[in-house]
Amino acid sequence: MDILEESWAYQEIVKKGLEKGLQQGLKKGELQAQRETLLDIVQARFPELVSLTKKQTSITKDPQLLRHLTVKISTVQSANEAEQLLLALSKEQKKH
Repeated sequence: MDILEESWAYQEIVKKGLEKGLQQGLKKGELQAQRETLLDIVQARFPELVSLTKKQTSITKDPQLLRHLTVKISTVQSANEAEQLLLALSKEQKKH
């Protein structure tokens, strides 16, 4: 270990970098889990909307937005209602 690696400043920079990387990784994992959950629900209830769901969720970077959509999709009565929610996702994405 050299002198630079032993300095408190270097240690702080490394610590912050690791924390930031961990947070990004967790967010990415949460996002993927939300996508998969939504896709599972759509597959079970409205299989004809699977490809639209994949397309719409692939552009979404907000796990909370996907979580809300998942709840809504799980409560709608028709494929038409689900499709409207999926199509509205791109508009919601622009707001966030």
